[in-house]
Amino acid sequence: MTMPTPRHASSLTDSMATSRILLRPVNDGDLPLLYHLSTDPASGYRWRFSGVVPPFEHFRNQLWEGVLVQFVAVHRPTQEAIGWVVALNPDQHSGHAGVGVTMLPEHRHNGTGLEATALLIDYCFRVWRFRKIYLESVEFSFATFAHLGTSAFEVEGVLRDHHYYDGTYWHQYIIAIYREAWTEFGRPLLRRLGDAEKAEVGS
Repeated sequence: MTMPTPRHASSLTDSMATSRILLRPVNDGDLPLLYHLSTDPASGYRWRFSGVVPPFEHFRNQLWEGVLVQFVAVHRPTQEAIGWVVALNPDQHSGHAGVGVTMLPEHRHNGTGLEATALLIDYCFRVWRFRKIYLESVEFSFATFAHLGTSAFEVEGVLRDHHYYDGTYWHQYIIAIYREAWTEFGRPLLRRLGDAEKAEVGS
């Protein structure tokens, strides 16, 4: 009998980091940070509790409700935990799940949240047989995805005047990332994000 040539899978460890961001599992020591991110007035209104500030024990007990996997985003140059990414509401039968991200205020709008989200999306496609991953973006944050100029992100729906904040009703965008599009456009985007950071460090 002729033995087949063994195939080798790429290491998941290698796909869990860029030169700037590393994803690692959540541990008990992270709970104060995650509670802060969940209740921060600057962003908690669009995270899990929608602006409600729950008791810490309630937060702890709800941490894994509806969650498939979650990681802390670490800023590799400083080794500081700066954010939280979550894959949630998985539907294994229909082949989709959602993802969310929240970052410390000083690390918003600088691309680190996008890198952390991209790493989580890549992880989900590598580990599970999802057809697509959903994420949601309120109207005033949508430019983060719009300026990328990539076909990896596809708007599948708009919930008009769906989200109330600061006296205004904002649209909510439902964005889908299909497995095929991620393979073609998303992973190269992830590599570009890492390369751009390397170039910045070397300049």
